[in-house]
Amino acid sequence: MIFFSTLKSEALRLLKNVSVLTVCILGPLAYFLLYPTPYENDVVRSQKIAIIDEDNTELSRSLAFFANSSSEVQVRGYATSLKNAQDLLERGEIFGILYIPKGFERDSFLQSSPTLSFLANSSYFLIYGSIVNGLYQATQELNPQIKIKQQILYGDYALKGSNHALQKDLLTLKSSPLFNSSLGYINYALAAVFVVILHQMLVVGMGIFGASYTYTPTSPALSLLFARMILFACICIPLFAFYFGFGFSYYGIHHHAKISDFWLFSLGFIFSILSFGNFIGTLVSKPYQATVLVLLSSLPLIFLLGFIWPLENIPSPIQTLVQFIPIFHGVNALLRLNEMGADFQSIFHYFKNLLSLGVLYLLLSYLVIILRTWDKKDFLSFCKKFTIQKLQNKQN
Repeated sequence: MIFFSTLKSEALRLLKNVSVLTVCILGPLAYFLLYPTPYENDVVRSQKIAIIDEDNTELSRSLAFFANSSSEVQVRGYATSLKNAQDLLERGEIFGILYIPKGFERDSFLQSSPTLSFLANSSYFLIYGSIVNGLYQATQELNPQIKIKQQILYGDYALKGSNHALQKDLLTLKSSPLFNSSLGYINYALAAVFVVILHQMLVVGMGIFGASYTYTPTSPALSLLFARMILFACICIPLFAFYFGFGFSYYGIHHHAKISDFWLFSLGFIFSILSFGNFIGTLVSKPYQATVLVLLSSLPLIFLLGFIWPLENIPSPIQTLVQFIPIFHGVNALLRLNEMGADFQSIFHYFKNLLSLGVLYLLLSYLVIILRTWDKKDFLSFCKKFTIQKLQNKQN
């Protein structure tokens, strides 16, 4: 009876709290529409490169021409040496270097295996992928020229197909992107950022809602915690369905997880988020403190989750600390489940950790409420009696 009365009163309080509803409902919807807008094209264009042409032949000049004609690549100029090109790269004036070795044309016409070298800072993965794709298209344009020249050199023997080397492309690129076939931002980071957005918005909303409540010694701690978890679950579950259902399809994000595996994990993740949100809500005393706390931690948190900055480069104490935040396990598991096609067994340790965190933060929330509602006079009286009793026991 107490629980249903608490649930009703908390539901009415939630419906009247415009700030919480705005953060938890309108916030995720606004981020869903606005955040991916700059990356919707998912590609970059006209990236500047320098060419070192030691062959200086008609074929090497044709390669440079085709590269410059590509929408992905813009040839800034020719470098006289590798050191000169590296200086341009380090200053940010170019993003890649194409090295054409001496003998490139001769090797191409004589059926040898010509080698082209490309140097770039691959940490700029969008730029790197764009340039590689542009150079690949340029080499493809050279293949007909090479075949015609070989047919002239080798005559009808080549045309009859007895030499198989003349019947295939001489210049090829072997590339196999495993989990990001578009080599773009959408499939690389947006899937993880969506999870971060949902986590942070819900924690902020629950923090504001919890801090807006005045705790008294008669406050039903457990009823309050479970009532809030049920109410915010009614917001959280539809948002998960919207983001990972319609949202992923709308932006073309890969999702390979089984529906049963996804929802089993997501429900555990949601339980952990709601428990953590309850803890933040009981911990802060003023609504704005929850907003400040979560927003200030958002950007550092993204770099600590392991999908942008390698975990191996993060100090061990910080790695340990970040694992007490549900989003760490949520992001890493959902990326493996959705984008990499992992089975549930391989992410079970993340699921187990989330359930443990959910129970931990639920207990901590209960403890904080008890401490906040414990009358100070009663507490001091208890401490005094406890101390006197200890002294008496020692004397006896």
